[in-house]
Amino acid sequence: MKRPTVALLFGGRSPEYEVSCRSAAAIRDALLTAGYDVLPLGISREGTWFLFRGSPDRIFNATWENTPGLTQIWFGEGGSFFTDNGRLLRPDVVFPAVHGTYCEDGRLQGFLDTWHIPYVGCGVECSVLAMNKLLAKQAARSIGIPTLPETPITRETPARELAETLRFPLFLKPARSGSSFGASPVLSPSTLPAALDSAFREDSLLLAEPLVRAREIEVAIFDDGTPRASRPGEILTDSDFYDYDTKYLRGSTRLVIPAPLDESEQHRLMDASLSLFRHLGCRHLARVDFFKTEEGVFFNEINTMPGFTSDSMYPRLWEHEGLDLPLLCRRLIERALSC
Repeated sequence: MKRPTVALLFGGRSPEYEVSCRSAAAIRDALLTAGYDVLPLGISREGTWFLFRGSPDRIFNATWENTPGLTQIWFGEGGSFFTDNGRLLRPDVVFPAVHGTYCEDGRLQGFLDTWHIPYVGCGVECSVLAMNKLLAKQAARSIGIPTLPETPITRETPARELAETLRFPLFLKPARSGSSFGASPVLSPSTLPAALDSAFREDSLLLAEPLVRAREIEVAIFDDGTPRASRPGEILTDSDFYDYDTKYLRGSTRLVIPAPLDESEQHRLMDASLSLFRHLGCRHLARVDFFKTEEGVFFNEINTMPGFTSDSMYPRLWEHEGLDLPLLCRRLIERALSC
C-alpha cells in the first residue's frame, strides 16, 4: 500500500526563516526514511509558495530561493490541490515545518483549515493562544501553574508609567515572537530605550519580566490519541542569555537528557505540561518551557511547532524515549490523517 504524499512547508514570512529551513531538512530526511513521498514547498520571505526540486542542502542552508527554475504553486479547484504549471499535485497531508509569525500563530492553520487540508500540529485557537506569551501565561496561572510576573508594554504606554512601574534589572521580550528575536536583558533605565526599539521591531506588544537566574527546563508533548509527556531536558549554555545566536549559530549549548531533577519534580513538570496542553486545546505536539530558580519553577512559554534541527530539544527528548525522528514523524503524519 502506497504511503501518503506529504507536502513539507518551510521558510515563510518570519524572522525564524532559517530555523524553519533547518527543521525542514531534518524532517525531509526522516519522512523519506519512513517511506513517504515528499513535496518540498518553500515559502519565500515575501510569502510566495514554490515547489522546490533542488538539492536538499539548499533547504538546510536557507539558499533554496536562489535556485534557478523554481516553480510557483497555487491552490487548484476544491482547495485540496497544489498546482505546478497546470499540473495538479495532490498531497494527502501537510507538515508545516515553519515557525513564528505568519506560520505558527494560527494564520497558516486557518488557511489550511479553510481548504480542508489535513496538517500536522495544533489548530487555529491553540496556535493563537500559545503564540501570545501573555495569553499563555494567563492560561497557565488559571490552572495553578506558576509564572513570573509580567508588565505588558505597548507603544502607547507612557514613558512616565514605565519609569514608575518597572523594576530593574528586567527582561524584555516581544509577546508574539520566537527564537528570542527582539528579546534582551535590561540592567538599568538608561538601556531601556534601545531595548524597546529592538523589541518593537518584532511585535507591538512586549512583556517585561524580572531578570532571574534560572535553569532552562523543557518538556516535549506528543499526542497520538493520548497526549504523553517526555522526561524533562535541560539546556546548558556558556552565554548569559539564551538568544538566537546561542541556540542556532554558536554551537555553545548542551542538552542534558533527562534533566538532573529528582523524580517527583520531573513528574510535576510533566503533569503541568500535559495539563496546559489540554487546557489550551493543543493537538499532535508541543514543547513546554520552564524556568527553575531558587524560588521555584515557573512556566515560561509553550511552543506549538518546536524546532526539529539536530540541536533541537523536542526530537532529542523523544529519541531518548525510544522514538527516533523517522518514527516520530510517521506517528505525527498518521495522527494528522486520523483527525
